[in-house]
Amino acid sequence: MQEGKFVSSGELKPKTHTWIALDNKNTEAMVGLHKSHKWDKLRTLQQQGLIELKTCKGKAPRSKIIVQSSH
Repeated sequence: MQEGKFVSSGELKPKTHTWIALDNKNTEAMVGLHKSHKWDKLRTLQQQGLIELKTCKGKAPRSKIIVQSSH
């Protein structure tokens, strides 16, 4: 969730995106999203083209923020 800080400090290239695990505990602590609403919100963001999701049965979903090119 702190990808922007890494890009600003030069530790991560602007076009490189990292996958972030979104388990229930950390998702609620970081963004205040309760586990009962998590999947609805993630699917909405995916349908709007803002994130990519990777899911595996029994594991926390991983997401990647899609940055639109301004040029």
